[in-house]
Amino acid sequence: MAATAYASLVSLLNTMDQIQIHPHLSTCFDNYQFQYLREIVDVLVDFVENYSEAEDLMRRIVDAAHEAEDVIEVEAADRIRGKFTTKSAKMLLRRLEKMIQEMSSIKESVIKFKEETGFISSMRRPSPPPSSSSSSAPCAAKKTTMRGFDRHVAQLLDELIGHDSRRILPIVGMGGIGKTTLARNVYDNSLVVYHFDVRAWVTVSQEYNASDMLSQALSCLGGSSDKADDELGEELHQTLYGRRYLIVLDDVWSVAAWEKIKSFFPENGNGSRIVVTTREQKVVNYFGSSSLFVDFLDYKNSWDLFCEVAFAEQNCPPQLERIVEKIVGKCRGLPLAIRVIGGLLGKSLRTQEYWEEIAKDKSLVLECSNHKIDVSRLIKLWVAGGFIKRTKNQSLEQVAESYINELVDRNLLLVGELTKHKKVELGWSFHLHNIVRLSKLESLSIRGRRERYVGDLFESLTLPDSLIELTLDGCYTAWSGMAMIAYLPRLQLLHLKGQAMVGSEWKFVKEEFRGLKHLTISDSYDLINWIADKSNFPVLETLYLLSLKKLDEIPLDIGEIPTLEKITIINCSESSRMSAIKILEEQENLGNRALRVEIDRRNQIRGCYESSNLHFI
Repeated sequence: MAATAYASLVSLLNTMDQIQIHPHLSTCFDNYQFQYLREIVDVLVDFVENYSEAEDLMRRIVDAAHEAEDVIEVEAADRIRGKFTTKSAKMLLRRLEKMIQEMSSIKESVIKFKEETGFISSMRRPSPPPSSSSSSAPCAAKKTTMRGFDRHVAQLLDELIGHDSRRILPIVGMGGIGKTTLARNVYDNSLVVYHFDVRAWVTVSQEYNASDMLSQALSCLGGSSDKADDELGEELHQTLYGRRYLIVLDDVWSVAAWEKIKSFFPENGNGSRIVVTTREQKVVNYFGSSSLFVDFLDYKNSWDLFCEVAFAEQNCPPQLERIVEKIVGKCRGLPLAIRVIGGLLGKSLRTQEYWEEIAKDKSLVLECSNHKIDVSRLIKLWVAGGFIKRTKNQSLEQVAESYINELVDRNLLLVGELTKHKKVELGWSFHLHNIVRLSKLESLSIRGRRERYVGDLFESLTLPDSLIELTLDGCYTAWSGMAMIAYLPRLQLLHLKGQAMVGSEWKFVKEEFRGLKHLTISDSYDLINWIADKSNFPVLETLYLLSLKKLDEIPLDIGEIPTLEKITIINCSESSRMSAIKILEEQENLGNRALRVEIDRRNQIRGCYESSNLHFI
């Protein structure tokens, strides 16, 4: 939550900076209000960096920062669309004042929290803004440095400046690698501004619609955006016709997004350009033109970028060099990770002990496992594990190879010495500032090793809501961590294997697996007490228990679940087997003949309840 709060505050500051350097927007906002808001944000940033455990305050900060940024962006958009009037200016002042009051209230809560916990803040309290509404000169521009990208900038400029027919220029690379930053720097380059008659920036994203994309383009060009799609497209075409234009389509995930709007970009034969940033190789292949691939920064540029962000372009203090080496190494040359972490650490205490502690914090820096995997071995494991579905025209191995190629095309796998040794270099895409959002992931398997204990798995991992099937194997995580899984809205199959969870008791508080249909628990050797009832698994259909040798009993209320069809128990304690038989007996006495119980034959219990629905397998 601290990282989220920090990112939201930095995003707000960045939006304010962009407003104040914009030639048409800087005069729309009261500079004194911005200055006061900035001072409050500085106090909150100082707090976020030092008090990550204050969850409630962190949530308030995130909500307030997002709301503040929304207010500013909406007003800026109205100005661009020509909807900014004297009346709206007065309303803006009132909204900003209300927003500042909320931020100020949070700041006071922060100060109170610090006093109660004995923290002495070095931050001074900002003075209230004067009542005057006059504006002073805007702040200096804060340009994002393009460390190690000089070659890319030069190449892209060469491609942009020309007088031939319209061209589409894809920029491809994994999330957080710097595609948008590269495009933005070139987009704002003075030579580019001079060369093109008009420019427009359109953020597409994974969830897109034609109306929004066309409206964004027209807003940049000074047109109207309150029209139907066809009218918007026609206006855009008319605006661009006969003019040399530059359009940036940022974060394109699919060809379908381009298909929606491509007819509205005229071929003027005068050197117009369309730049597309994407992480999808299939998008690049569709355009069929040469692309610019953005790769990781080398170590030297990674080090320079970190020092620039963390130490304001000064040299790294000698006592921190060893620690910074570790942190920079963990970032694996990913610019966004370097900026986020460098920005967070740059304003913290510069002591060796403090930075050592931060460097070990997995919620701040997730170490990227960068190792080589033999493709043929990986494919065999996938096939053996039943992860590959056969098709009519392809073998299991061919299907598996297509999966690998798709991951490579999505820039989630990095190809190493593929042609020579048939190996793929695998790099984790870690969650920092929404670097990679696997919003459509349906099946996930996480395997751990005891020698690399991951008991804090759910403290550093955010699971996507799209998951339907989840497998945890050897993760050695406390049963309390199940609360993070229980609220996955689409989860239907859960497999807990090989000491996935550890502890003698699994007790439900308020958790509810609303959509879970199948539950497997195997090899949880120390589980004794399982405390749950039917409300915790309202639609469970099958329960599979294996090698739970200490389990006292299955919660008897599980039998009351109306959808429950089968309980299977293999190599478990005698008391747990007896509890399953008792559940069956109670249900059949109530007239429920739909439940089936299966017990391994070697543990057959003589003289127990007899039923056609009790099977020894």
